[in-house]
Amino acid sequence: MKKLIGLCLWFSLPALANVIPTEPHIYVEGYAEQLVYPDMVKTTVDITELDMDPELAKQKVEQKAKALLLALQPLGIGKEQISAAPLSIEVEHDYENNKKVLMGTRVGWTVKITLPEPAKYSQLMDVLVKSGINDILNSVGVIKDERAIKKQVAMLALKEARQKAEDMAATQGKKIKDVYSISEFKTRPEDQFQLRPAQAVGRDLLQGDAISFGAPPPPSPFEISAMKASAVVYVVYTLK
Repeated sequence: MKKLIGLCLWFSLPALANVIPTEPHIYVEGYAEQLVYPDMVKTTVDITELDMDPELAKQKVEQKAKALLLALQPLGIGKEQISAAPLSIEVEHDYENNKKVLMGTRVGWTVKITLPEPAKYSQLMDVLVKSGINDILNSVGVIKDERAIKKQVAMLALKEARQKAEDMAATQGKKIKDVYSISEFKTRPEDQFQLRPAQAVGRDLLQGDAISFGAPPPPSPFEISAMKASAVVYVVYTLK
């Protein structure tokens, strides 16, 4: 077993060392970002009702859900764009004068809605509020081909890395000869145990905690903003 461990270390150390060449080289970081708009929006809401009669609370939730389904249809949202978790039912108490008081039974239904046209996001918010939906948990933009977006931004980062390398080499009267290595990770020892690709597409459209509406908002208060796609690459070029 000791021989096997020693052999593994013998192979791994040269692999790490070979990331940086011994010949003249330049090591650069390339970064790129671009704004992208989501192809659809997924919104999660809670439909809840509190009543001393559990059955009545359940009926109120179901009525709200049915009314919501009808109100969403003009936005192009059908049943196939809506999914719901099982009903949650829990007894709720409060304290008055240090005494536990029964408030009733709260029935809740978490519903996920997919909006196929992000331009109608403001209309969706109006529909939710008018339907009596009290809790909008979050809204997330979705890119259908996220991989293509990441690849596109990564190519821009590589282009930026090459331009940076050429500019830096020119200041020393040098030219870049060839690409020695390309990585999404820093090739420095302090980062080898925390390797994470530096690519990301911003998603959250509603920031912070769940948003609760106490009263209908002014007309069209919500608009879909662009998300930021970014990429970082680390490139080693040999020099002529």
